[in-house]
Amino acid sequence: DCAEIPPQSAVLLECMGNLLANEMFCDGELIDCTDKILTDIQCLHTRTPLLVIVTNQVGCDGITYDTGTAAYIAALGKINQALAAKADRVVECVYGIPHVIKE
Repeated sequence: DCAEIPPQSAVLLECMGNLLANEMFCDGELIDCTDKILTDIQCLHTRTPLLVIVTNQVGCDGITYDTGTAAYIAALGKINQALAAKADRVVECVYGIPHVIKE
């Protein structure tokens, strides 16, 4: 079920990376939860006029990781791409400096 949110409330979801890790590595199993997370975010989005999501950029270092970490990197990338596609605005902060990617 989607969270109960008072009408006209803004919502800050921080942090997508932690949310994914909590869902994906639950009870020592590796769970494919990207579709569930995206569905839950869509539900949340329908209940608030302003949804701000903080996420991370991972996987750009060129290092080969174990299966679990590689799956996490791929899942976060898929989620980030889907969120950016639907977002009204995307801002990347690098060393505290904001760069508008999508306005």
